[in-house]
Amino acid sequence: MMAYPPAPAPPPMQTPVSVSVIDPHFQVGYAVDLTIQKKISLAEGGFGVTDINGNIMFTVKGKLFSLHDRRVLVDAVGNPLVTFQQKLLTSHRRWQVFRGESTDSSNLLFSVKKSSLIQFKTKLDVFMASNTSEDVCDFRIDGSYYERFMRRICWKHQQYHCPT
Repeated sequence: MMAYPPAPAPPPMQTPVSVSVIDPHFQVGYAVDLTIQKKISLAEGGFGVTDINGNIMFTVKGKLFSLHDRRVLVDAVGNPLVTFQQKLLTSHRRWQVFRGESTDSSNLLFSVKKSSLIQFKTKLDVFMASNTSEDVCDFRIDGSYYERFMRRICWKHQQYHCPT
């Protein structure tokens, strides 16, 4: 009987690294289900984010029609967390996200763009401000607007670690 060489050992599992993007205050060691609800309104407050019990966790303030489509994410008591605005003249609808209510480049936290121009489901690439080359995204977000879910948030470190 012919002996086969032993199967190669599987690569070691990479432990996901905890990354604080906005503030460590928002990090927890478990999955949190949040619902984003769009409100049809010409006034401020176009979106609300609630937990599974319907408690308001975040709201988005901003004008529906503005040059940069600038919006501010605030916590449940109204403290501004980040400002995001759409960058003009980009093919992938890039958004830039800044600390607090700033739009100064020194306060840039990350930028987000569509993974490809034509998409049937949402695929977003997230680039931290320190990733100036943008050869590889730092995070990837997959989801479906029509099915109202974000399936995975993936972290890039040699390979994507995407919890299923």
